[in-house]
Amino acid sequence: MKNINYNCSILFSLFLIVSVGCTDDDSDSASAVANGKITATIDGEDYETDAFSSYVASENRTLISSTNETSSLGDLTISVPLAPGETGSFNTLDNPTEGIFVTYSIGETDYSTFTQEAFTVEVTEYTDSSISGTFSGNLADIQSGGNTTIQVSNGSFTNINVVEQ
Repeated sequence: MKNINYNCSILFSLFLIVSVGCTDDDSDSASAVANGKITATIDGEDYETDAFSSYVASENRTLISSTNETSSLGDLTISVPLAPGETGSFNTLDNPTEGIFVTYSIGETDYSTFTQEAFTVEVTEYTDSSISGTFSGNLADIQSGGNTTIQVSNGSFTNINVVEQ
């Protein structure tokens, strides 16, 4: 029961972060233009899409999100507790309360690290204007309670523009 409450609080936190980062103000939408790339192998399939990033100062959290127009690729979001100028390597199993989240949605299926799957994100460069790094690990199907997993390998995010929210 404690694990379910923890997972629910993480899901709510991620929803809150994404909601705070979204805006209807046209002036912000122009600055969130994708200029970087996310690439990976997800469940054996090549994945490459444009991406953008936003730093939510009030949460000290950076969100890296795909902006693909092709629904067959799915949507990927990586969330790390870093501010511009910081770098680091994070593993969900080393410290599950550390606050990294990874979600991948394709069709009607949502995968995530919320079921405490092993996943590593390494931010290798983070300036005031861009972020780069690597990622890999396993994601579990939320709807199946983690009974179905997919592997993510050779993941990278490169020179993704960062906009402060």
